[in-house]
Amino acid sequence: MERGYNLNETAQMLGIKVRTARSWARTGKIEAKKIAGTNRWIVMESEIKRLQGELRNADHNRKYT
Repeated sequence: MERGYNLNETAQMLGIKVRTARSWARTGKIEAKKIAGTNRWIVMESEIKRLQGELRNADHNRKYT
C-alpha cells in the first residue's frame, strides 16, 4: 500500500516551503486529498515522486539553457 504524507513532509521532500505546498494543493498543481472537516492534506508518495522529477527537470533546464 502506498504511503501518504502531510504537507510538511511533502514540502521537505520537494525542497519547497509549506506555504507553497499548501498553495499547490489548493490550486491542483499537487494532487492532494483534503481530510474532511480539517485543514489537513495528504499527498501520495507517487505524486511526490512525480513532482520531484518535474522539479529536477526544471532545474536541469534552467542550468543548461
